[in-house]
This record gives sequence, structure tokens and C-alpha cells, in this order.
Amino acid sequence: MRLRYFVVKREPTTYCGLNLVDTPDVDISVVPAPPATPGRFASAIQVLVCCGQLPTQTPIFGLLMLFGMKAPVGDTIPLSFFAAMTLLDTLVVGFMIFVFLRASGESVRRVFFGGGILKKEFGIGLMLIPAVLVGAGMLMGIVRVAFPGLHNVKVSPFDSFFDTNAHAALFIFVVIVAGGIREELARGFLLHRFDQNLGGIWVGQAIYTVVFGAAHYTQGWDAVVTVGALGFFWGWLYIRRRNVAAAMVSHAGFDALQVLGQLLVKTLGLPVR
Repeated sequence: MRLRYFVVKREPTTYCGLNLVDTPDVDISVVPAPPATPGRFASAIQVLVCCGQLPTQTPIFGLLMLFGMKAPVGDTIPLSFFAAMTLLDTLVVGFMIFVFLRASGESVRRVFFGGGILKKEFGIGLMLIPAVLVGAGMLMGIVRVAFPGLHNVKVSPFDSFFDTNAHAALFIFVVIVAGGIREELARGFLLHRFDQNLGGIWVGQAIYTVVFGAAHYTQGWDAVVTVGALGFFWGWLYIRRRNVAAAMVSHAGFDALQVLGQLLVKTLGLPVR
């Protein structure tokens, strides 16, 4: 015997003008209030603490030292220290961005993935990886030929990260998470705040391009120029599409293939540069 289920709609019952079923009054004309945009000062503070590097990595650096992790010596940084600091920084920055957006009533999904279909955005990001690799390589070559003095770091500071395959795999994971995810989330959030009330999205694009490039100074001034140009491209991609997915995939793929290329060079016995 098959059971049949019915949905019965309850209607208010009246008797002598009295409503015998308690039905709440619903005002369907009420429109949800728009998200509250934080003031300029609050936005500036949020941008400052979420830009990465000094604001968050400095206290994390001290915390790791306090817990007894082997600290960097000179230009050499242990992979374990680098991975712990970078991954913790990713968690801290990501959490702060989430808190700031929710505090102002904004949708995290709308801010970062508001435009376009995710599947399409991921596809665009994958297709851009070869172009980004070729473009960055050409720009680095031009900079070194035109301004040889900018190539002031002869050996990569990450050279020691390739001593074993396990260390190289960990390094790839770190650059994908920290580069592809954290840096693009931070870029999208900063551009969003600048677009709201800090002078406009292109002002934010110009400022963060410089900050992003300068953050890679340990790899040489030629890397600062090249990485700054890459940051400008990924920022433009977010501005154009209002979606960080394509930039995330492109950035993560670029970083991962860069590490794999350096691992290959290292395996062949050549210095990693």
C-alpha cells in the first residue's frame, strides 16, 4: 500500500469577527537595508592591516620566535619557519577580511565572486597561466638587459627549499595558498574598499601594485618590477570581472609552475635564480 502525503495550507478561521488562528502579520513591502559602508578611517585601517607583510607577519614572526622555532639567519630563512609564518598569515588575513565584511553587512561571496560564473572564471584563469608565464619571463629578461644593476640578487633566497622533493612539494603548497588565495583575496578586498570611499578603485590599484612589488624586494629589484607588473595585471583582472577566481587560478598556477621550473633547474645542477 502506497502512502500519500498532502500539504494542507492553514487559513485563518473567523467566528463573529474574531480570528481563531494566530497568523502573524507580514509586511511584504519592507525592502532589506543595503550594507553599511564603513567610514574612511575604518576603511583605511582595514586596508592597512589586511595588506599583508609587515602588519600581520611581524607579530607572527615574533610569536614563532617565542615558541622556539628556528629563526632566519641573514638572507637564509628555514622552510619550516617560512611555511608556518606564511600559512598563519593567510589564516589571519582571511579571517580579518571575513570579519570586516560581515561587520558592514556585506556578502563575502558578492564581494569576491559577484560577477561571472565560477566555472567560467576558473577556465579563464587556467587559460591565462601560459600567457602570464611568457609575459613575466619576457619582462624579466628586458629589465635585466636594459637595467642590469637591478639584478642585485644572484641566488634565489628560496634556493635551500629545493634540497628534497618533500620540501619542494611543501613550498609549492605554500605558494599556492599564500599567493593564489591570500594575496588575491587581499587584493580584491583592498580594491573593494578603495572603490567605496578611499579615492577610487584605480587609486587602490596603483598603491597596491607598488606595495605588492616592493614586498618581493628580497628576490631583487628586477623581481620587484616584474612582480609589480604581475600584480597590476591581476588587479586589472579583478576590476574587469569583479571576481577574484580567474586571478586566483592564474596566480596559483604561475607560482606553482615557477617553483617546478626552479626545481628542474636545481635538479640539473644549476643555481636557482
